[in-house]
Amino acid sequence: MMTEQITEAPPIQEDAKSAQSCEGGAGCTRAEYEKWWGRATELRSYVERVPAGVTDRVSMTDRKNKLVYAFDQLVSPNSVSEPVSVGDVKGITSWISHAEGFIGFLLQSYEPAPPVVQVPVLVKGLESDEDWHWPWIDGWDDPKKRKRIINPPSEKESQMKKLLIGGALVGGALYIGKRFMEAE
Repeated sequence: MMTEQITEAPPIQEDAKSAQSCEGGAGCTRAEYEKWWGRATELRSYVERVPAGVTDRVSMTDRKNKLVYAFDQLVSPNSVSEPVSVGDVKGITSWISHAEGFIGFLLQSYEPAPPVVQVPVLVKGLESDEDWHWPWIDGWDDPKKRKRIINPPSEKESQMKKLLIGGALVGGALYIGKRFMEAE
């Protein structure tokens, strides 16, 4: 399940003055156009990453799709001529303006879901401590198993018991064997 979240938008840059000077007929250089192209590709990647649930909630899915399609119609910096035509400059600056407006609208309208907090369940009372138990513990109802659950034997104690029992059996066997040999 994809979580719906909007990460921080790329900062809005003011390129209006340089765009106006290019639109005045003086023409723009390829370097200026490449700068706008870099900004446009950054915005496009951000627009594409916006989850569909977010745009559906504010009825902006069509707008998102139109922005992505319009970016594909822009002229890449490799294809522009020097000086860059006024139409190409208007196209890319207009696209940047629309994309920044789209992202700004989404950020203003985005309301994150309130965090889910589980409230602890309080037990009002227990009749007796003996009757109450964790329901998922197997063997709690059997007194022998319950004693082992409450006081589990440590591994060191378990090995010591095995050694003592084994030693007692070997000692007993030697004692009985010696008595049996002396009786003959």
